[in-house]
Amino acid sequence: MVVAASVITKTTGAGVDVTEPPLVPCSLEVSESCPAEDGTYPVYLPHPDHCSMFCTCNGGVAFEQQCQLDLLWNDVLNVCDWPENVNCGMRPNP
Repeated sequence: MVVAASVITKTTGAGVDVTEPPLVPCSLEVSESCPAEDGTYPVYLPHPDHCSMFCTCNGGVAFEQQCQLDLLWNDVLNVCDWPENVNCGMRPNP
């Protein structure tokens, strides 16, 4: 694995380089809601500062994820969804 300033490049088992954005941790308050150990199913949490973002738990730490295009995080269904299907509540929608 090669770590650059803004991306992570991994080489797959097939010898293909794959570039991924770096993992950015969510706030400590969000991570405190993550289980200490990963279970069978992933744990998703709403990002408190952006309705178009969510956090994914991994090893007791929450990491930021961004919904694509104009989608917002639907914390009822745990998916990125169309704005008309999402209630952001107090979460800002920048």
